[in-house]
Amino acid sequence: MGEGTAISRALRWGKPVFGLALLALLASQVDVARLAELMQRGELLQLTLALGSFVGALVGFQAFRLHILVRAYTGSIGASWQLFFVGAFFNNLLPSNVGGDAVRLLYLRRRGDADWAGPLSRLVLHRVSGITSIMVAFAAYALLLPGRLDGALSRLRIEVRFGVLTVGVLGLLLLAALLLLSLHSTVGRRLWTRGQAFMGRFAAGLQQVTGGTLVLLAVLTFAFHGLRMVGFYVGASFFGQTIAFWDIVPVLMVTAVVALLPLTVGGLGLVEGSLSVGLAAFGVSTEAAVGLALIHRLALLLVAAIGGLVYAVQGPSPDHS
Repeated sequence: MGEGTAISRALRWGKPVFGLALLALLASQVDVARLAELMQRGELLQLTLALGSFVGALVGFQAFRLHILVRAYTGSIGASWQLFFVGAFFNNLLPSNVGGDAVRLLYLRRRGDADWAGPLSRLVLHRVSGITSIMVAFAAYALLLPGRLDGALSRLRIEVRFGVLTVGVLGLLLLAALLLLSLHSTVGRRLWTRGQAFMGRFAAGLQQVTGGTLVLLAVLTFAFHGLRMVGFYVGASFFGQTIAFWDIVPVLMVTAVVALLPLTVGGLGLVEGSLSVGLAAFGVSTEAAVGLALIHRLALLLVAAIGGLVYAVQGPSPDHS
């Protein structure tokens, strides 16, 4: 028991420490004097618009995306907003093993079905639709502007080889083979049976989402990413840099994938590093790229801080009224 607690505590505090270490490593690559000079030259209005775009994308479009999926559980838009903010608080500020989506799931579970499948299906749809939309945008970008993507990759000296893809495919096949072998055991068959039942309820939860809701979800999702792109575009101008608006799409796509890695709290350090490298690949200076990534992090922390206030006043369960 004591050993397990010690490991859990080490993992809990190891994530923020690792994230801060990544930020420190990123900062070591920056000429601080040059960054300060760029910020002094920038216009306050542009900085305000960039930060406002990031915050607005989260508080407006991202929160409303959540609401249209969970309104059957929360009962009101106010409760959905509270749920969004509290989740942001747990995702970005607490060195906890319980993420924001887990907190949201616990709340929705208490408000709704007798098991986890229904509310989990809504949260998974919320998460998957966000990353799928930016991948679709990236696919369109790669097809329409392949030369710009090749140019960015060449700046990073990255070569994509078929060998990497082959190793990935073989790895997936091996994983599938091991999974099939495990199903022959008694425990495996029992888990498979229970998993089938759960997935059936999960699928039923998804089927309850109407076509109109899916269309609205798609519109809000692209609007969310679009407003974030405005923030990066205006933010680059604040630092005296230029980047083509559509070149921000691959930067956000890679960052969305990197953010899925559960190595730090709220992707701290990972997101900033991915944004900085991506922006630099499209011609933004290192100092400006890092500065812009930090402004984006500030927006996340502001939203999380609001969530902390909501959590302190309302507790873990938003009002249902």
